[in-house]
Amino acid sequence: MRAVRVTLNAHRQEDGHDGTEESDHISARRLAREARHLAVDRGVSLSKLLALLLEEPMEAARQYRQARDRQLELLARGLPLGTRGETTWSRAGLHEHQVL
Repeated sequence: MRAVRVTLNAHRQEDGHDGTEESDHISARRLAREARHLAVDRGVSLSKLLALLLEEPMEAARQYRQARDRQLELLARGLPLGTRGETTWSRAGLHEHQVL
């Protein structure tokens, strides 16, 4: 998906050009007109079209936050490792028994 930058108040140079390439910029009026046509083609209002377009990234952000919160809760609570919080070994002892 190609990003489109919207130029609301383009400052024009003396020769009438705003110094940007047309392929990278689209005027706000043109964008609104094309969005209205797209909405009509899809049989929805412009507001509904915008809601549909925003729905997916908003849902993805919500799911990300929920997953992050679940993982942070797991980190805070800790996982049962079968040690009941006590270790019967030391780091040095583990290295002494290491097989090469």
